[in-house]
Amino acid sequence: MCRAMEDMRNQTLKEGMKEVALRMLAAGKYALEEIVNISGLSLEEVKQLKADRSKLVKPSGYNICKDRNVLKDCLESREKYDLAREKAVFMLQKGKIIADEIRKYFPELIESDIKEIEETIIQT
Repeated sequence: MCRAMEDMRNQTLKEGMKEVALRMLAAGKYALEEIVNISGLSLEEVKQLKADRSKLVKPSGYNICKDRNVLKDCLESREKYDLAREKAVFMLQKGKIIADEIRKYFPELIESDIKEIEETIIQT
């Protein structure tokens, strides 16, 4: 039983470190090596998290607000924004658009996100 409890604790800690790494990736201010050193995750795990941007951390209380219809318009707007961002990345990766066309096809995206998307695509 102690082993099972220890395994659960380790899994919980690892999930917490993945959330930290995701937040650091979303901030766009940290090198992968810094994220590895701070989170304790392997470089391969951090690269996988970076590649899987669909796991972006939602703001605290996100699902509670959504379930209770609190700030419904704001949350729906944020979901639409996140979807537009994901579509822009997808279309760039598939070669359907070029980086200069993001502003044309996704006018709802803010300049800092457009720059981050461009940098991400250039790095991959």
